[in-house]
Amino acid sequence: TACPSPRSHLRRRMRLAGRSGNCVCCLEEEHVKARIFVHPLLLFYSILITQTFAAVIWVAPISLFAFVAALRNRNPLFDATDMFWLLASIFFVVTPCAMLSEPEGSSWFSGGVLIRLYTGVEYAYDRYLLIQFFLGIYISHFLSLLMFPSFVRDSGRSYKLRVDHRLTLPVVVILAVVTIQTCGGWSNFSSARYDRESEVISILYLPLMGLYLASAILFLCGWKAKRANFLLLLILILTHVTMFNPLYTARFHLILGWLPILLILFPRSLLYRRFIGAALVGMIIVMPILSRTSRFGIAGLGMIDWRSLGFTTYTDLTQVLLELMVMVERYGHKFGESTLGIILFLVPRSLWVDKPKSIALYIGEELFHKSQSGTSNLAAPIFGDFYLDFGIIGVVVGSALTAILFRWLLRNLPSINNIPVLHYVVLASLPILYRGSIAATIAMPFFTFVFVYLGGRLLQVKFTFGTYAQTTRS
Repeated sequence: TACPSPRSHLRRRMRLAGRSGNCVCCLEEEHVKARIFVHPLLLFYSILITQTFAAVIWVAPISLFAFVAALRNRNPLFDATDMFWLLASIFFVVTPCAMLSEPEGSSWFSGGVLIRLYTGVEYAYDRYLLIQFFLGIYISHFLSLLMFPSFVRDSGRSYKLRVDHRLTLPVVVILAVVTIQTCGGWSNFSSARYDRESEVISILYLPLMGLYLASAILFLCGWKAKRANFLLLLILILTHVTMFNPLYTARFHLILGWLPILLILFPRSLLYRRFIGAALVGMIIVMPILSRTSRFGIAGLGMIDWRSLGFTTYTDLTQVLLELMVMVERYGHKFGESTLGIILFLVPRSLWVDKPKSIALYIGEELFHKSQSGTSNLAAPIFGDFYLDFGIIGVVVGSALTAILFRWLLRNLPSINNIPVLHYVVLASLPILYRGSIAATIAMPFFTFVFVYLGGRLLQVKFTFGTYAQTTRS
């Protein structure tokens, strides 16, 4: 059957899909069918593990929003909207069902709610707080459903790199060496995160880390799969293993560091059915393991309870947001202070002494003080910042503005050498940005995105070992 898509559009879609042998319409149908089963299956899994069926009723609207978003998405590739709704299902469908329970004699949380952590300890919260908790989640995700694009489309803009990739690789290696030095040298850089001396890390460390990653990405955008070039690729991979090693790199930074690289090298892996399987395995098995190894190095493997691997071993958003409701009742709203910290995240604390703490640290210190958490380094999504500042009104306005900004971003992402590499960066950044807190985690994704974008815009000058010529943007 002939595909009704215009030929030029067909070629673009086939290229992005890894040059599959099927026509685009068949490719869409094949992967859309896979997409619509994911969120119902996650809801079914939630039913199997829930402590009380009332929790399933509370999370059902989020699962419904994710299902509707999946029905609207006609992209055969896994894209940023898929990532957003997958994270929503994991954090606010599966996890609450695993963690929420009721006191004896209570029905439909009439007697309050108990948070059961994966350690087996339980903490009690009022039913009113649970209502506030889910109301904020419903509002933010409903507005996302209304305002997000159905799927990520090609913006039609592409930058053509003219710089010889053989000149880019030395820059990548030099940036790696300089970045390690700003972290206090190799011994501090290669230490497990709990053993690092933070006071010797320069404020230039994260910008340089983003510049290094952007340079590695741009190198691969210009790299050609020829026999003579594989040695250069090997050098890059070895350098990248040094910079983003699971024994001392935060797990969400590992996603940001490796996912764009792998998608450039293996674009067919982004086909929905392939990617969603790898993503679920990563969330259930790999991420809980990395939670230990990135903090304690190789010794962290001995601290893992292999029977407890699953979605709930590394997510703390349910407890943090419920505790947020308690703290707002006790201390009141911040009236813009938390949101201001996000907007001005580039200002270092050394220059702004009274810079607001991130919401995750603000709540994490409270939980750690009450011995309800093993660390104060927790997570909180951005609508938690909006609630902390202005309550439900803040969630409505802040979530709407965030959704509009995200929609504009996804609709205007240029490609580089016909590779949607900026979309790859956004896709890899979403897990850490969705989980939050934004004020504490946005720096690395921001610098990486900006440097990749600027590289695509500026490196359109043909510059090789023997030639130099001005070219125009493609």
